[in-house]
Amino acid sequence: MTLPAPTTPLPSSPAAPASTSRPGQRPRLALVRSAPAAPEFAWERFNQLAHELPPLFHEHWKELALNQDIVKLDPNWDQFYAFDVQGILRILTVRMEGRLVGYVFLLFGPHLHYKSTAWAHCDMFWLDPIYRQGWTGVKMFKALLRGVEEMDAKIASVPVKLHFMNARVIKLLERLGFKQTEVLMTTRIG
Repeated sequence: MTLPAPTTPLPSSPAAPASTSRPGQRPRLALVRSAPAAPEFAWERFNQLAHELPPLFHEHWKELALNQDIVKLDPNWDQFYAFDVQGILRILTVRMEGRLVGYVFLLFGPHLHYKSTAWAHCDMFWLDPIYRQGWTGVKMFKALLRGVEEMDAKIASVPVKLHFMNARVIKLLERLGFKQTEVLMTTRIG
């Protein structure tokens, strides 16, 4: 059974694909690939995106949290909302074709020890593993630095999970000008 040839190009194709067959061979269609969507970075309010966060928080927790047998995922939604209203919580989002695929949660304001200096401390960051290849992660942190500068913060800090992927994020952050300045030690109690 032979199907009739389409009279119009397929949706999202700029033009009908050209034949790449040689004489005496069965005709083949050349694939026309569209460029992947570019990530969109934006600063969004918690109350605008809270409904999108539970599945991402769960994936983030499954992938990165230590001691999951005693430390259950249990976000303090009231505190997130309070920090949002107070202007402390700033969220950089990463979207692909409108879908939330990553975030950086930033706590912005004066430091408890240096109240005349604005600090931007990253509470957490996560990017869907599908989008970690290529430049999306680098672009996310560059967008973070641009935003922090616009907020007039003098210092930015980003904690990194050492157990995750051999702490590869450290190398990325060092290339963007960050330096290792502190080590956080933890232990299980009981």
